[in-house]
Amino acid sequence: MNLALFRSSWAIVAALLSGGFVVWLTLTGASAGSRAGSDVTILLASGWTTLAIMIAVCLYSLRKFVHKLGISPEFKMKTSLDKLEQAEQELNEIRRRILLGLLSDEDEIRDAAQRILESTGVDRICRATVTKNPSMGPSFIVGVEPTEPLGRMSKWLHFHVYIGLASGVLLWVHGGLSMASPMGVILNGLAALVIVTGVIGTFLFALGPRWMTRAEKDMNYEEAFVLERSLESKIRDAYGALKPEQVRRFSRVGKTTGSAQAQRTALLQVIETEPESREEFADVMVLVSQRKRILHDLRGAARIKFVINIWRALHVPASLLLIGFSVVHTVSVIWY
Repeated sequence: MNLALFRSSWAIVAALLSGGFVVWLTLTGASAGSRAGSDVTILLASGWTTLAIMIAVCLYSLRKFVHKLGISPEFKMKTSLDKLEQAEQELNEIRRRILLGLLSDEDEIRDAAQRILESTGVDRICRATVTKNPSMGPSFIVGVEPTEPLGRMSKWLHFHVYIGLASGVLLWVHGGLSMASPMGVILNGLAALVIVTGVIGTFLFALGPRWMTRAEKDMNYEEAFVLERSLESKIRDAYGALKPEQVRRFSRVGKTTGSAQAQRTALLQVIETEPESREEFADVMVLVSQRKRILHDLRGAARIKFVINIWRALHVPASLLLIGFSVVHTVSVIWY
């Protein structure tokens, strides 16, 4: 189970943000939403903050898509393999000096390692890390990790989830869940749909890895997919050693409904009627059996992936519509 999401520091930020507006509303004795007893300052502050949050949480999706499309600025941050190898060799000298006790100050070690990365020109994609070694050996471990100038996707996800939830509280402060107008119905309805599907998606995200691990068995989904394609190609090549009529008979029997044992028996009967092609038939049967097993595993994993991601079919369109109507609402308020 992926529990890192439930230990995020963004949960504290979201609680402080939403709690601050609720406390502000309570201390002033104002009513939530635009109605008798409401406070104009709170309305404007909560409205603009909510709109800013909605746009900000959508940057998570933008971050994913620029990576998938290959247009992220991170892809332009490249360096040669020779420079990486040179940096690693020079870092090995620092590791040797640590082991000999010639370097023992953590900050000094980190500065020295970082200077090496800068001098070799790999500091754009790597940064030095220095951690205390809890076991036998050198007192410190020197390593490198990606710079990730746009931040890790996991951090973006945490921001997306918790700040998105905070926007629901701010939306209540701003609108008071009023359904007195068509725009109120649209905005509150879309917000509820986005938040509910988002919460469902969060729990599916936490449970999904365990479900996928059970379904994937010996290999993960991507490896099984590649293996299935490879077996399909090998089966086509194996069919090349058979006559067209033999291929048709073998394929027809292989598609017979029933248990795997029944199919295997039927295929063996075909082999017995074609003793001169027994070896070729046996090769095909092994490949077909392997592919059937892989396909069965893939279908099981695909069903789980579908369940894990089905909430997106509502969450993503509702989020886009919510932002669109929020902009329309903002423009109309300013205009009129």
